[in-house]
Amino acid sequence: AAGVTTTLYLRQRRTTARIHTAINNMTQGLCMWSPTAKLILRNETYVKMYGLAPELARPGSSLRSLIDHRIKVGSFTGNPDQYVADLVSENAKGKIVSAMREHAGRYIAIVNHPMPNGGWVATHEDITERRRAEERITHLAHYDALTDLPNRTLFHDQIKRELGHVAPDRQLAVLYIDIDEFKGVNDAL
Repeated sequence: AAGVTTTLYLRQRRTTARIHTAINNMTQGLCMWSPTAKLILRNETYVKMYGLAPELARPGSSLRSLIDHRIKVGSFTGNPDQYVADLVSENAKGKIVSAMREHAGRYIAIVNHPMPNGGWVATHEDITERRRAEERITHLAHYDALTDLPNRTLFHDQIKRELGHVAPDRQLAVLYIDIDEFKGVNDAL
């Protein structure tokens, strides 16, 4: 019987070590919270993402205490009591809550998944590069890549918008300037 117990214990330790390794090698920050917003588990990515001291983000820590620390270091804005109350309330209703928060010039996508016991699992993903790429693509859709001047698409969009505001008794003027051989200069340079 002692051999079986030891074998089960060793299997459980190996399984726990594997889970720990997997969680700490995720690119997303991961937290599990109790129904009362106490930290059950978190990974290293979460700690690094928010610049938390590992000893501050230990199991049993309250979400409010972590937010208080983030307020001190300038990585949280807003009403912390309202934030925690809203989060606990929405998760208690069984709703998946998604949000995007700006943090120190970065964009963090947060998804909170309710658990049957009333707590929730939260994933935090730094989507800054994706967001910047989207902004760059949007910019390139409306501006020339070489000159950074507005392009035809933006011109058409603005004309449509302005035409929608013109009353029957009002006028709209468009000034068109044709620069000789600009296309050749633009293409060459």
